[in-house]
Amino acid sequence: MNPVRPELRRAILHWREAIAAAGVVLAGIWMISLGGLLLQGLGLAVVVIGSAYLWVAVRRGRFRSGRGGPGVVQLDEGQIRYFGPFHGGSVALVALHSIRLVTEAGGRARWQLIDDEGRSLLIPADAEGSRLLFDAFAALEGMDAARLVALSRQTGPGTREIWQRPEGRLRPGTGTGSVTGGVAGGGNAGRNGGRVTRLH
Repeated sequence: MNPVRPELRRAILHWREAIAAAGVVLAGIWMISLGGLLLQGLGLAVVVIGSAYLWVAVRRGRFRSGRGGPGVVQLDEGQIRYFGPFHGGSVALVALHSIRLVTEAGGRARWQLIDDEGRSLLIPADAEGSRLLFDAFAALEGMDAARLVALSRQTGPGTREIWQRPEGRLRPGTGTGSVTGGVAGGGNAGRNGGRVTRLH
């Protein structure tokens, strides 16, 4: 019998990166406490690196994500891919035009990714691997990571505009801003004019 309660185990897994980073910071502080210029210098470097990692890890931990939801999210070579039980698709980060968070009255939330041609892909916020979306979104030009985290944690029903490509900026590799890739997939993940794709 596992002595660790399920909710505690889930919390540890969710915050494992932050816990590891905190351990690195503590190790650096311990090295500094030993004295000596060499150890203190190394310890200071470890503290700085660990603190930077901890800052990022805490933001990742606060970002709305989960486990047990439908489907799997993958991030590969600049492509966000979603494989769901009823639909799936992918969108290139360079083709993203806007990101929204759609929350229903019951609290169920989905990320809506819209490409240059208005095609939409919905990804459940609690899909397996949804934590990967934080790094992908945070790297977008003009994205405010603090605002991203704050909006992702709001649970009231509605559609929240998270990000939109800065006006006047074309997609890299194009002269006109047209899309050559964009959202791909079967079922409800095809063209829908930017409308919300329903998941069942």
